[in-house]
Amino acid sequence: MAHDLLSTKLRIPPRTQHVVRRARLVDALGEAVPRHKLALISAPAGYGKTTLLADWARESRLPVAWLSLGADDNDLERFLRYLLTAWEGASPGVEDSPLGLLLGGMMPDRDAVLTAFVNVANELPGQIVFVLDDFHLIEDGSIHEALAFLLDHLPPTVHFALAGRGEPPLPLARYRARQELFELDASDLQFRVEETDAFLNQQMGLRLDDDAVTALHAQLEGWIAGTQMAALTLRRQDRPAEHLIVSGRHRFIADYLSQDVLAHLPDDLRQFLLRTSVLDRLSGPLCDAVTGEEDARTTLETLERENLFLVPLDDNREWYRYHRLFADFLRDELQRRHPDEVAGLHRRAGNWCLAHDLPEPAFQHALAGDDLELMIRVCERHIFVKLHNGEFRLLQHWLSALPAEWYSAYPVFGLARAGLFAFSGALEDCVRCVDDVEHQLVLAERTDSRGQLARVTALRCFVACFQNDLAQAEILASQALQNLRDDDVSFRLDIYHALGDTYRRNGRWDDAKANYRKVLDLTHSPTFPPVSPHIFGALADLDLRQGRLRNAAAHWRQALAVIQERESWGRIPLPVIGWVYLRMGEILYEWNRLADAWDHLSRGLERAELGGDVRAMIVGYLLAGRVALTEGDSEAAAEYLEEARPLVEQASFPEWTSRFERLRLELWLAQGRLRAAVDWSDEMLKGDALRDRP
Repeated sequence: MAHDLLSTKLRIPPRTQHVVRRARLVDALGEAVPRHKLALISAPAGYGKTTLLADWARESRLPVAWLSLGADDNDLERFLRYLLTAWEGASPGVEDSPLGLLLGGMMPDRDAVLTAFVNVANELPGQIVFVLDDFHLIEDGSIHEALAFLLDHLPPTVHFALAGRGEPPLPLARYRARQELFELDASDLQFRVEETDAFLNQQMGLRLDDDAVTALHAQLEGWIAGTQMAALTLRRQDRPAEHLIVSGRHRFIADYLSQDVLAHLPDDLRQFLLRTSVLDRLSGPLCDAVTGEEDARTTLETLERENLFLVPLDDNREWYRYHRLFADFLRDELQRRHPDEVAGLHRRAGNWCLAHDLPEPAFQHALAGDDLELMIRVCERHIFVKLHNGEFRLLQHWLSALPAEWYSAYPVFGLARAGLFAFSGALEDCVRCVDDVEHQLVLAERTDSRGQLARVTALRCFVACFQNDLAQAEILASQALQNLRDDDVSFRLDIYHALGDTYRRNGRWDDAKANYRKVLDLTHSPTFPPVSPHIFGALADLDLRQGRLRNAAAHWRQALAVIQERESWGRIPLPVIGWVYLRMGEILYEWNRLADAWDHLSRGLERAELGGDVRAMIVGYLLAGRVALTEGDSEAAAEYLEEARPLVEQASFPEWTSRFERLRLELWLAQGRLRAAVDWSDEMLKGDALRDRP
């Protein structure tokens, strides 16, 4: 796991045992993909879509960015970050592009990201193929719209290959009309007789004559998964192939798997399959935790060797998944045979995932296991961290998935909802939600009510800070800090941060600095990386106001160090990143280190422009103009000044408006335009005189 992205989803699945190389289809993809915008492989489960794409991708001469999708990828920002990371793996250096900068910031603008995607693709040499496996699991309309936009605007050097169980909601008719679409369906993917023969006799080690192979192929109609199941049955049962009847294909698949596959396995292996079917991804330690047994890794290796529908997810054979069809069957069978065990299996899985810092599967298992206590621990550890990280859509999904009775049993879930309102600026909704939670807590008489009521008070403190009601905020902060648990780091950090900002707005610099220092004392908090650049920047600003240039520079360097850490990728807003580079560039300019100043200013301006932050752009253009003027390049200084002019006129930042006027005056003087400078000075003096007149 890196930056909440599963690396196994970004790898081309390794070649499995007992697989037939389908040269005709691999060659067809090899010819068609470079000539089409979109290749679509659409067929029901069990037709070898993933295996075919993986075989082609491993042999392709084109760079392939592979992404195996899951139901938890129905979030546009997460989907786009996966695309970028997959692209980086195929074409290193993309993460340093404007697209990487945008997605490296928290909550990037969708349109800006899509535009940057197209622009970067236009600039990069060579071709690239994005493979999206299991695309049928994507149901989010915004992802479908984004992909359609990319397909319509990307250059012909970029290709997409999608595999799924049905046609995706994309404008396929238009692509067909333009001959931009290459399609393979079930009729193309099904085994031919010779492929059935190769699989049964060469890969599975059976000795079937031509008539037996032909008869079995006719029954299965080339269905690959059915052929695999039949082969397992023939290997385990001493009966001729012509006596094996496989009818109804999909309709009777559960009966077939139950009677001819599962029933012939040793009991311990059968129980392992059933109990681990609750997992979307399997590893040895996780399976050990779920089953209560040991040496699951050996069992997984046996299942793969026996071709029991186990798909490796990495080259090291550490993570696997069951074939989708087989997993569905196993889960239904588990529910039918052992319904009383299902919840407990989910609980064990959830506890393991929580202990190994996998909050999303931990949440899903807690929900499936109807385990309120586990859900409380998942949310206590991760929900407010995700709130800080800007994962608002994920939190909304989490909170809407919780049963209504859980909100009554544990009112603190409502605090997370109130936090969402507060972070999105819906203060009235936040207050109403906080009132409801407080009422429930008072009635509940829980043992932890004091600490939870302190959180309620903390949220009221945040609202007072947002409203710049300093007197009320101080009272509420004192009450909350007195009653919060010592380990409630997230809420303590937020109180100090909010108070520091409010003190700074009101000119109480020493109080602001004291509270910011308390935030930095909580560096063990998982929320520290996204918060600390704000804090270092605020401290630097306070030092600059007091003429402490070296102290300010030290704080900006600390902010830069946090921003540049790989772990901070995607967790800090892009305008904040740009602001840090710009302000460090300003200090370097003051020290006459012009080359270093230019480096930081250019990085800061690029991020400010991509992030659309007006204030940061004004700052960047004015600082760049000043550096250019210092170097004697008045033409470049004038260009930067002109870039800043419309922004200054439309926005209200008095401090930077005055800097704009000062730079313009200095530029006129440098250009020898004395009359313009004198006229402007006279106009300013007349304005001052009119304002002073009683």
